[in-house]
Amino acid sequence: MRGRIAAAFSSLPLAVRMPLFVVALTISVAVVISNVALKRFADVQEEQLRQVARVYLGGLSAGLGPHVLRRDVWEAYDLLDRARALYTDIAATSAVVALLDDTVLASSDPLVHSVGERLRREFLLSFAADGTLVIDEGDARARSLRILREGGNIAGTLYAEFDISRQLKVRRDIFWALVGVNALVAILAAAVGYGLMRRMLVPLDVLGAHLARARAGGIAPIPESEMKPPGTEFG
Repeated sequence: MRGRIAAAFSSLPLAVRMPLFVVALTISVAVVISNVALKRFADVQEEQLRQVARVYLGGLSAGLGPHVLRRDVWEAYDLLDRARALYTDIAATSAVVALLDDTVLASSDPLVHSVGERLRREFLLSFAADGTLVIDEGDARARSLRILREGGNIAGTLYAEFDISRQLKVRRDIFWALVGVNALVAILAAAVGYGLMRRMLVPLDVLGAHLARARAGGIAPIPESEMKPPGTEFG
């Protein structure tokens, strides 16, 4: 298969092969540069998400400790509810305060996590035990937890899920913008390369035409107007 492709490529005119080579080289370089740029942008986004999540969890955990220790459902829920309006940089789609036995003390969405229910195993496993931000691009969610302490004792755990669909959309928009720009650059490179090669091969076309005429018995000198300066390769 590879041999047939190489043979087909070799059979193309030089004026076509060179632009195709330039396009392939341009696309290869563009892909590498685009991947590096997207990776760097993704790293910056994730670091920003981690910082915002730390601020959100840190602000809530500071006030939740006493209420969790007293198992005050309404005060804990009030803090979660007020946090929605206070932290606008990132949308917390779900915040759950759980006791040491993984039962729910308060939740920002009681219809999903009702008070007194035990948190499901799959929910707990979707979080990193050390509080590291877990990013799930499949459902556009980021998850993190914070251990709640009061008086030196562990009172419970705060689980938070964040909506990152906006950040992922920005990343997709940048990806498609890079694809569009790279495609445009490749097309321009092909067009310019083809034009330059056709211009460069004109002397060979002239020489080939006169050699063909000579084989037919019609030998004639190449006109001065079609000759290149003596100092050049074609001259």
